[in-house]
Amino acid sequence: MPDQRKTIEQLEQDVWGEPNADSTGLVRTCYALRKKPLQDFTPRDMQLMIGQSNNFGLLIPKALHVLKANPLIESDTFYPGHLLETVLRLHNTARFWDINPVLAQTAVAVAQHALDILMSLNAGEGYFWSSKEAKIVQEEDFIITDQIYQALTATIHRFLDQYGDK
Repeated sequence: MPDQRKTIEQLEQDVWGEPNADSTGLVRTCYALRKKPLQDFTPRDMQLMIGQSNNFGLLIPKALHVLKANPLIESDTFYPGHLLETVLRLHNTARFWDINPVLAQTAVAVAQHALDILMSLNAGEGYFWSSKEAKIVQEEDFIITDQIYQALTATIHRFLDQYGDK
C-alpha cells in the first residue's frame, strides 16, 4: 500500500486546486478528500471516492484491508455492506480486477466471507449486523433489511461468478 500519511494529490502528483463556486456538494467533498491523508479516510470516504470512479489504485487496497476485518462495515450514512458493494461493482466499469489479479483474489475472499455471514442471517427475523462488534447481535444496531440483504447477495454472487474461479 502507498504511504498512508500522504494525500491522493501528493501520491498522484496532481493538484486539483479548489472546486468552482457553483460545484455540487459531492464535487466539493471529492476535492476535499483528495487533500486528506489516506490514513484518515473513513469507510464512507473510501465508498464515496470509489463510487465516483476515483483513485482505484490507491483506495481499493485500503478498502480491502478494512473489509477483510469487517466485510459488512457500514459507512456512516449508508447501510452495512455499502463499501463492499461499491468495491465489488468495479467489475461494471474499468476492468480494474482483470489488471489487478492479486487484489481480485483478495476481493473474492472478502466477498465469500461476507456471503457466509449474510447466509447465516435470517433476514426479516429481527437479526442485526453490528459493525462495531463484528458479530451478529439481536439489538437495534444496524439492521440488514431484506432489500439490503437481497442487493448485497446479488452483487456478491455476480462478482464471485465472474472472478471466483480465476
